[in-house]
Amino acid sequence: MRFKQFHIAKWQWKSSEKTTFSYKVYGNVANYFDDAAGLLEFFDFKKGDVIVEVGAFDGANIGGFSLLVDINDKVLNQKKLDKIIRHNSKIKNSVLTNKFHLCIGTEKATNLPDSIFDKIIVISALHEFTYMNEMIYDFNRKLKKHGKIYLLESFAIQKGIKITHQQKLFYK
Repeated sequence: MRFKQFHIAKWQWKSSEKTTFSYKVYGNVANYFDDAAGLLEFFDFKKGDVIVEVGAFDGANIGGFSLLVDINDKVLNQKKLDKIIRHNSKIKNSVLTNKFHLCIGTEKATNLPDSIFDKIIVISALHEFTYMNEMIYDFNRKLKKHGKIYLLESFAIQKGIKITHQQKLFYK
């Protein structure tokens, strides 16, 4: 399991007329929203937020977020993400200052520090967890007192059986 942690360094809308809101640019998160404004409204990113994305895969989601807000990323697969950062830097026509590090959890725990996150984001990854209840319990331990978990899942899960039809499930 891969995790990405990032801090919102300063809130700033980074609207780009050249950037199309698409899977290629924003990753799986583009499947859930009509545009970047809808994404930003849903996640309600604020200056000073400490955020982690669980189930990071190759970093496409956070790479896409970096086009919208100024973030300082801390946890992920460096090699694949460097490629995404270079790609998004070309789209944005400026250097992205994100920093990424790898953090690997277990099947039942994230291995992230307790009580430090304002938001935990899980995008199209919940269906991959063998021990979903244990992971969600672990997420709760990682949150600050008023923190939120955002689960966006395109695969329905019924009685432990993974159903692969597209169904948007939002939990906030």
